[in-house]
Amino acid sequence: MANRRQGNSQGRQRRLTAEPDVHDNYCVRTITISVPEPVYRDFQQFARARDRTASELIREAMEEFRQRRIARSTTLADVNPVSLGRVLKPLRDDDLLGEMLEGDVIIR
Repeated sequence: MANRRQGNSQGRQRRLTAEPDVHDNYCVRTITISVPEPVYRDFQQFARARDRTASELIREAMEEFRQRRIARSTTLADVNPVSLGRVLKPLRDDDLLGEMLEGDVIIR
């Protein structure tokens, strides 16, 4: 498919293609988001100071969000117990102890 060129607000030309971009050996989708100008300006300044692009920072933030909030899957067996003090009354078998210890429960 033929490439087209479109100018942006700073007069630079960017190539528009029908082919997907490839980033770190996987296809990426170009998206458009709206953010307040001061927020984007902060991202640009932060990125420039670290010799990176705002797009890199936003991709990194999205991946961190995905790993922490979306893709995370933990079972109760993976969670470290927290001490809440001494045991006031030990559990007995008729207190549903067996049921509480059966199977894995997924925490999201």
